[in-house]
Amino acid sequence: MMLLPLTISPSRSTKISLSKRLATLTNIADGRAVRLLDLVDAAEFRASTYYREWLVPINVEYALGLDVREAGRFHARLRLCRSKSAGEFTDADCRLVESLAPHLRLAVGLYSDLDEARSGRELYADAMDSLTLAISQGSLRRGS
Repeated sequence: MMLLPLTISPSRSTKISLSKRLATLTNIADGRAVRLLDLVDAAEFRASTYYREWLVPINVEYALGLDVREAGRFHARLRLCRSKSAGEFTDADCRLVESLAPHLRLAVGLYSDLDEARSGRELYADAMDSLTLAISQGSLRRGS
């Protein structure tokens, strides 16, 4: 099994074309594990350019995805891939991956909180830098 990196990005809810769905398993219901072949016809998938030019060379036949969203701010995507010899993901595999959803949701929430705190800290630091400059310039004028 090949584990693709978890990505977190700002969320978007747009209609995705079939070719993009083949490529990235997008627009998955929040917290639900979905197999690629649950979304597209297997024959159509195997006839696609994406399959032939991208997946066959790296020996990927099956994919499973899980998405977790955080209140319109962040969207985490977990993707798992398997070779043909490893076989399709089972219903039990889907349930196991779905059991990770609460943990991913917590991680995304923590990431969101840390991002918000970082932004606030940077804003505060910029304000303090400006205030220090104003105080320094004021004290220089009085001393002259």
